[in-house]
Amino acid sequence: MVASARTWLLMIIDLICIPLALMPAAILIFSDIQPNESGFYCTDRRISYPYRAGSWGHRILGHWGFLIAMSIIVFMLGELTLYYREKGSLNDRGNADQHEYRDILTNLFVRLFKNNVIFLFGLSAEVSIVYIAKYTVGELRPYFLQVCGLNFTCTANKGLLFPNVCTGDKYTMEDSKLGFVSGHTATHFYTAIYLALYIQARWKWRGPWLVKPTVQAAFVAFAVWHSYSRVAIYHHDIYEVNRGLALGVSFASIMVLFVSDLFWGCGTAAARARSWYVATAGVPFSEDD
Repeated sequence: MVASARTWLLMIIDLICIPLALMPAAILIFSDIQPNESGFYCTDRRISYPYRAGSWGHRILGHWGFLIAMSIIVFMLGELTLYYREKGSLNDRGNADQHEYRDILTNLFVRLFKNNVIFLFGLSAEVSIVYIAKYTVGELRPYFLQVCGLNFTCTANKGLLFPNVCTGDKYTMEDSKLGFVSGHTATHFYTAIYLALYIQARWKWRGPWLVKPTVQAAFVAFAVWHSYSRVAIYHHDIYEVNRGLALGVSFASIMVLFVSDLFWGCGTAAARARSWYVATAGVPFSEDD
C-alpha cells in the first residue's frame, strides 16, 4: 500500500521537530555564548579534585550513537515480535487475504517510525534542557581549581573569586563551568527508562518469567554504572548526578505515558495512528496496534 502525500507530509513534519528540539543545545554548544560565571573560594575542597579525562569506555559508551543504536535494536526486536504474532494469528485463521498481510506489514513500518521519532524527539528535548540548565547555572565541576590555573597562592583571605581570574585553557575552562546537571546521567537514564517501559508494554514474553525483567534491569544497571562513574572520575558530584537522574527518568516517563501510545487502549492507539500517519485507501491498522 502506497502512502499518500499527506502521510509523507506528516512524517516530514515529525522529523523536522527533532532538530528543532535539539536546536537550543546546538546553539549553546557551537556559539560563543559563555556559561554563567559562579563565584568560588579557592580553598573550597568541593572543587579541588584532580582532573581526570574520561576513559576509552566512557567516550565510546557515552556517545549518542551507542544510545540511538541500542534503542533502534530494541524497537526492531519489539515490533518484529508483534508483527510475527499478528502474522501468526492470520495464518491460524486460514482465510486471510494478501490485503491483510500488507496491512500488518504497514503496521510494522509505521510503529518503527513512530517509536524512533518519539524517542529521538524526547532525547533531543532533554539534551536541550540539560544545556540550558548548564549555561544558566554555571555550576563549577569538582576539578575546577585543577584546570583554573591560578597565578597566585591560594589563601583563605582571598575571598570570593570569579573564573575571570583563571589562566587555564579556554575550552577546558568553559567545560569546567558546566557541572549542573549531569548530561551523561540524564541521557542514559532517559534511554534506560524509556526502553524498560517500552519492553514492558511491547514485549509480550511467553517464556520464562524473569527474562524480561532481567533485560530491563540490565538497561537500568548500565545507566547507574555509567552515571555514577562520573563521580568517580570527578566530572560531577553526586548531587549533580542525582539531578540528572531525576530529569532523565521524568522525561522518559512523560514521553512514554503521554506522548507515545504504548500504554494507551488498543482502540485509541489505532485511531490515533490512522489519523496521524496513514491517509491511504482502506484501513491498514488492526485493533491490536
